[in-house]
Amino acid sequence: MAQVVLDRHELPWGTIFGLARGVTHGMWMFGDMTEHRLQMLKGSNAQSAWKVASIMKEEAPSAMETQSELISRVSNIDMYIKAGSVV
Repeated sequence: MAQVVLDRHELPWGTIFGLARGVTHGMWMFGDMTEHRLQMLKGSNAQSAWKVASIMKEEAPSAMETQSELISRVSNIDMYIKAGSVV
């Protein structure tokens, strides 16, 4: 069911990975993924993956963190993709 909801929003893989990681680490629950929050995460990986935690915690993403957060998250995502890992 969770995947159906995320697919309906056409979120990029990196954003879905960030959302799932937050659930598995107990940072938020699937029920916290409201329509409003998922709408705010639309766009490409580069546009949305870096701000998953901020949106889910209802914090404003910091423009100062954008580049470093993006590089870190994209690097982690690339490592998982290359290793063939799945969430």
